[in-house]
Amino acid sequence: MKLARQKLLGGGITAYDWLNKPTLASGLAILSSRISLDVTAESRIASELVAGFMGICVHVSEDRHKLLAFYPSEPILAEAAALLMKDQNVLRKLLHFLLDALHTGYIEPGYRGELVARLLLMIAWDHATRDRDISPHLGNLGYSKEFVSRPIRVKEFLISLFGQENYDEHIQSFPQKLANGLLAFTHFIPVTYTPNQTQLRTLFIRFAAVICKRNQAGVDLIIPVLLDWDGSSPISVDSMSYFLIQVKNWSKVYDAHWPSSATSKLSREFVYKGKTTEENQNPYLSLYLQLGAPEPALESFYIESFPAFNTKLQKKTRLEAEKAGKAKTQYCISGLGLDKILYRCLDKLSDDDISILKQLLCAWPDPLNLAKHENVKSLLRSMMPLVYEK
Repeated sequence: MKLARQKLLGGGITAYDWLNKPTLASGLAILSSRISLDVTAESRIASELVAGFMGICVHVSEDRHKLLAFYPSEPILAEAAALLMKDQNVLRKLLHFLLDALHTGYIEPGYRGELVARLLLMIAWDHATRDRDISPHLGNLGYSKEFVSRPIRVKEFLISLFGQENYDEHIQSFPQKLANGLLAFTHFIPVTYTPNQTQLRTLFIRFAAVICKRNQAGVDLIIPVLLDWDGSSPISVDSMSYFLIQVKNWSKVYDAHWPSSATSKLSREFVYKGKTTEENQNPYLSLYLQLGAPEPALESFYIESFPAFNTKLQKKTRLEAEKAGKAKTQYCISGLGLDKILYRCLDKLSDDDISILKQLLCAWPDPLNLAKHENVKSLLRSMMPLVYEK
């Protein structure tokens, strides 16, 4: 693990040494190992990541001017990056580097809300696994509390994300079977498919969560959940469930499709288009994160009726479930805004750190952000007429 950390930092140095002289490339390598950044193919950073920071070159253009750097699912690198990010000073540097990379075009802006959501969930994971004792059966399986790569209960993660007080006050009637389920994710990876039960099990074993395929219906991120497992038997595909996560970045309380965007359009039936993941009827969580909301709020509700987004599908799903003696098992949580009051895993971050997280939601390569003096900004405005409002 020491070697993996050194490789991410550029080789032969400690985190303490790195803090004295941090580099952008090493910072993006750490983040890419966990939240999968889209590095611009034409940037020098792409070459640096491959040359010295464990990035993998997956394509070179014929003219040799473009290089695609990628960080695949690598649990050891993800663990090494997580151990580095547990240091608040390192995390603070990484936030600054990420914002700079978006402003300078080294990182594709893309869906910035999803990017911040992945970072938020990683911070919550690190907080949930920090210095926590593990159960005896997990210890017998070789897991150690020294590392973040160990399963934790769903309830423990939600308390880490939202805080004990928010959980007790706002998350009511949470299904006990789901609350006692296990989560295991130290990094996110992009996929080109909608994962089925077998693939969810593989992802869980690898401690990987999913960045959904382009134009995936209803959901942006998926986190595998394992139900009813005590470590005494192999993991069964029938025991797999998930968090279905939708991320929004609107500058108002709700998006245009609320509340269906947090309920029926974030349901198993909508995401899998009626194919209930190989007849999986396990309870699952629909997590709606509207990060751009002006005021923080937390809402939750248990869906006992079937979604009404499609009458024919609704009727078919209800009849099939009733015939099989199965009930609807969707639990919904909606987090509005990006604030310490809502996300208690951010408590150790400074106000400046929170400000950077919010800036990430709308960061793009804006030359005015790069200009340090007002006279330079005025010159840029004159060179780019009508781009900026007077």
